[in-house]
This record gives sequence, structure tokens and C-alpha cells, in this order.
Amino acid sequence: MYFTIKSIAKRFYTLKNYFIALNNHFVALKNYFIALNNHFIALKNYFVVLKNNLVLLKNHFVARNTFFAALQNYFAVT
Repeated sequence: MYFTIKSIAKRFYTLKNYFIALNNHFVALKNYFIALNNHFIALKNYFVVLKNNLVLLKNHFVARNTFFAALQNYFAVT
């Protein structure tokens, strides 16, 4: 088979462009997984905040019950 230098060079440029495109796909895939990871981090933080809010609510009711118990004791003594 007979190839000219120009046709061989064209094939190498085509191959080079193919690998550049392949690399771009892997970069895009990497960015996709980074974004996915960030979503999971945000979801985890959401549940941490939710848990903290429930702890605060529980502490509020504990304090309220303690206050009413103290109030009952005050009126029981007086």
C-alpha cells in the first residue's frame, strides 16, 4: 500500500484529535463525579443540620418540663 507523507500526517493528526477528545470525555466524567460527590456532601450536611434541630427541640422540651417541675415544687412548698 502506498501512503504519501501528507496522508500519514493527516492520519496522525486525526489520531491525536481522537485522543484529545477521549481525554476531554474523561475530564467531563471526572467533573461529573466531583459534582456527584458534592451533592452527597450537601445531603450529609442537610441530615446533620436536621439532627441538630431535633436535638435542640428535644432540649427545649426537657427544659420546659424541668421548669414546670420546678414550678410544681414551688407551689407544693408554699
